[in-house]
Amino acid sequence: YRSSLQTNIPLPSIASNSTMQVPILSADNQSSLLGKEKLPPIDVNVYLSSFVDAIVERKLGWAIIALLLSLTAAAAGAGAFKFSGHTVDNYSPTHYLESYKGYKVFEDRFSGFLTEDVEAIVITNNNKGESVLTEISESMWNEINDTLSVYPILSLESYWRFQASNITTLATNYLSFDQKTALIAIRVDFRFGTDSLISKGLDLVNSLNDKYEKAGYDVVMTGKLTTTQISDKKTGKGFATTDGSGLPVIGIIFWWQVGSIRLLLLPLVALACSLLCAWALGNAIATHGNEIPSYQPNIMLFLCMALSIDYTFFLLTRFQEERRSGRDMRDSVKMMLQHSGGIVMVSGSILVVTWFALCFFPVYGLNAVGYCSAITIFMCISMNLLLTPCLLLSFEKFFSNASQYAREDLAACHACCCSCFAKRDLESQASTTSGNYLKLPRVSKVSLKKKSFYRRVATVATRFPYSIVIPVIVYALFGLGCIKLADFSFALGANISFGTGKEADAYKNTLSDFPTGGYLSSFGVLVTTSAKAGATVY
Repeated sequence: YRSSLQTNIPLPSIASNSTMQVPILSADNQSSLLGKEKLPPIDVNVYLSSFVDAIVERKLGWAIIALLLSLTAAAAGAGAFKFSGHTVDNYSPTHYLESYKGYKVFEDRFSGFLTEDVEAIVITNNNKGESVLTEISESMWNEINDTLSVYPILSLESYWRFQASNITTLATNYLSFDQKTALIAIRVDFRFGTDSLISKGLDLVNSLNDKYEKAGYDVVMTGKLTTTQISDKKTGKGFATTDGSGLPVIGIIFWWQVGSIRLLLLPLVALACSLLCAWALGNAIATHGNEIPSYQPNIMLFLCMALSIDYTFFLLTRFQEERRSGRDMRDSVKMMLQHSGGIVMVSGSILVVTWFALCFFPVYGLNAVGYCSAITIFMCISMNLLLTPCLLLSFEKFFSNASQYAREDLAACHACCCSCFAKRDLESQASTTSGNYLKLPRVSKVSLKKKSFYRRVATVATRFPYSIVIPVIVYALFGLGCIKLADFSFALGANISFGTGKEADAYKNTLSDFPTGGYLSSFGVLVTTSAKAGATVY
């Protein structure tokens, strides 16, 4: 009665011999009456339902699909496929290394030493008892000189060039000791781009071999840039072959777990869109002065392959579970986004932060690996969370006919291939498959009463005191690693590897067989004087 008077609620007339049941106000109602209204809690289902309805009714799905496909097409035209050609392998020391000061002196006083490179074309006369100084080898030199002089090179040096200038002392430096091999040194500045020069030189060498091989001559182009370009092409093909060989197995596992061949189209679309957009952004970064290592496009490729398949698998397994429970397409997509969509978002965000942390690691190239990989993962998250629901609902008729179990696809194959099954109805085959001709386990809902091994471990790990003890142990191990890093010092390690093939063999032999072979080396020693006045290096 007092509460009613304070809140100005009108009271009914009450007889003296009657009773009245006064309703008890809840805490929310009391707060509302007293002028302290609470904000309603955020309901994710409302937003997801609005998003799903907008995709279907307002044709938002078609707009999103058109936008993402347009971005992918623009990325392909904007240089996504040229990304690998704009990567570099300029392994310079970071400021954490002891050699950084010497590197800066080179950069300030002898910049040409750091940016210049020497490639070599080696001409060998394999005829017994003959020198390489013949009319054939001289004609080769003239053809090489005329062809490569149009490219931005610093100089083209050989025996014939110095011999024509009557500088015979320098001319002999470009001959091997037995005069069976002649060296043509191509001095280039890789700041101006050398891919087209190397490609043209390799094509020219191949044509010379085809022309003079029967005469007993062999021509090889070699050098750091040449062997690197050849190695990158072999590595890229090998990488694509290795990853491509695993796709059939992944496709079978994906189909068996998801239960439909039609749904295999979704990870392929997400993979293509995320990869091309990521490569286009990487190419834009590389063309604006940032150095990106040559192996980064391959890292972005396998990240897109792994995450596009993985994230789509998360989404579609939940989608199929909801369909099997009797939900329609819209509700299945909504539940898919509500449950599996959050997992994709959280998992991808952790990966983005983890890869981006490499930007602060004191090793050349890892900063580019960090932000390029983070961009790639962000693209995978965006494409999967946007394309998957939009494709499912925009092509609802097509995907609603997708089988819910893998055995339904098998039954359809048997119905098409075997005459004994062709007379039966496909639905009756799917319902009697496991009992008649295929002993396949029927997928059912996981019983919560029967706990799996992982569920039992998770139950124990999240209880007190294990929920405290386990994190303490993990961080204690991190602490031991930090103690070891206290006296850690960075050093520049060099491991010279020429790869395999005739170009790599020629590179190794040139360094040892020619007096000028040291020009091909990528190492330098800096000698400085003391700080005394008038001191010189002489």
